[in-house]
Amino acid sequence: MIAVVDEAAPADGAGIYYVVTAAIVLDERATRGALAGVLPKGRARPFHWAQEGPAARSRMLDLVEAQGLVAHVVVHHPTGRRRQEHARRAALGELVPLAIGEGADELIIESRTSREDARDRRALIDIVRDAGASLAYRWEDKREPLLWIADAICGAVKEYLLGEDVTSFERLRSAHVLGDLRYRRLPPSGYA
Repeated sequence: MIAVVDEAAPADGAGIYYVVTAAIVLDERATRGALAGVLPKGRARPFHWAQEGPAARSRMLDLVEAQGLVAHVVVHHPTGRRRQEHARRAALGELVPLAIGEGADELIIESRTSREDARDRRALIDIVRDAGASLAYRWEDKREPLLWIADAICGAVKEYLLGEDVTSFERLRSAHVLGDLRYRRLPPSGYA
């Protein structure tokens, strides 16, 4: 099984909602096949929830439900701009053991920059060691279709948190896709 990880960082007046999702893909081959039908044939631009219309979003949610996917989400709020990396590491520290517990043996993370990926790598080494498990992990860009799933779930959670649209979030929740939604508040800057 594969866990795919993406994040979103929408803001409101109180600060940034740092949202990290780990979605568990049970059957990679079937899911990849289904993902081929989410976007129109020949489209070069990868799926990105914020840029998609209602039809593509609905097809993605149909896929998530039909594939029996489960997602765990950690939301840190409020998060200041300078604390986002801390929030990310803390979220990964919660999500990776959950993914391992679900049976994931591989983790695909959306690549950001080489510097940020190196930070993630250092964090993952500690997290996986502390979990006492074996987990392969790699970084891919948005062209990796499996990452579209985590992007969609992050997008639905983001819209819910900002009060923009609750229907996608409610659909995921009623389909039992959201296995875990954890709200966290980071300790003040001087603390772990």
